[in-house]
Amino acid sequence: MYSFTGVEIKFLRRAKPTDKSYLVEITKTIFNDRPAHVETEMNDLEEKIFTLGERQVKQVGSNVSVMYIVNGVTNGKHQAHITVYFGPKNGTEKNY
Repeated sequence: MYSFTGVEIKFLRRAKPTDKSYLVEITKTIFNDRPAHVETEMNDLEEKIFTLGERQVKQVGSNVSVMYIVNGVTNGKHQAHITVYFGPKNGTEKNY
């Protein structure tokens, strides 16, 4: 398993059409059918860099979601996260 903890992500711009998320740039490859993004109510994050923290795993129906907390960024009352793997629980998720 390789870890994303400590990896830097750069906030680019609000994602359309809802603007609930920011598109982000990350140097590691993620496995998610959506572009790399972080949902947050915070504003003025364009071009700012944050690091990833704690790894979290959540079962979503027949799939599994592997997420990392984005240090210093909130989404409501919770810390924001980025999903680095979303797909079947087949062992691949252990690499993220």
